[in-house]
Amino acid sequence: MINKNYWLNFNFREDFPLDIDCPMCGQGKLQKAGDFTILETRNTVEINKQKNHAFEIEDLEEKFSGLLSCGYCDDVVALCGTSNPDHDFDEEDPSIEYAYYRRFNPEYFSPPLQIFKLKPEYPSKVKKILEASFSIFFMDNDSCGNKIRISIEALLDELGIDKKKPGTDKIYSLHQRILKYQTVDERNAELMISIKWIGNYGSHDESISRSDLLDAYQMINSILDNLYDNQEKLLQVLVKKINDNQKPASKIITIYNTNSNNQP
Repeated sequence: MINKNYWLNFNFREDFPLDIDCPMCGQGKLQKAGDFTILETRNTVEINKQKNHAFEIEDLEEKFSGLLSCGYCDDVVALCGTSNPDHDFDEEDPSIEYAYYRRFNPEYFSPPLQIFKLKPEYPSKVKKILEASFSIFFMDNDSCGNKIRISIEALLDELGIDKKKPGTDKIYSLHQRILKYQTVDERNAELMISIKWIGNYGSHDESISRSDLLDAYQMINSILDNLYDNQEKLLQVLVKKINDNQKPASKIITIYNTNSNNQP
């Protein structure tokens, strides 16, 4: 399951350890590889120049860039974004503020963070599109949602669902293609339709939220696991076997082994 709250509130303090999984190995955590480069924006500089303006810490705008390294595989990730001042309050007296610190709000990672794990079993074309969506996840909700929608089109290609009506130049809409697939896989087709509706908003000047994106990622992750994850497929086989025989798997196996031993 995708930790929705983690991605909805994704940022980090300069004085706290990072909690970011390495997108290359998926095993280690990323850590700062040296100090970040931090520069004030032009707006902040101009405000500072105004002699009659009493500069407030809330007026501070900064851009940052830097490198992160993985403590497990030693690979490197570049990132950039904005930073803003933040501060702690006294728990007993909220009117008392502690020292200010920086909070970093990343907008771009290279290579991109994996919002969910793209497993080796998944089709390469679908993974490539999803990786492209990960790269703009923090920057452009609408474009990211459209990428996720396109990943469904690529998945239908992999599943052999026609793009055109046979013998004609008539192109099927995504919805029509999903309905064709629904005749053989209703469960996954329903998930695809939901992703299509989310992606449509990003494609037609209707803003979608980061929460919407995470819903779509949760759905495509489920579809891909249903279709390609070996453990999920084995579980489905087991469930069918139990339901068909109306008894636990251990009893089914015992009967099978007993019958096998009686055979000449």
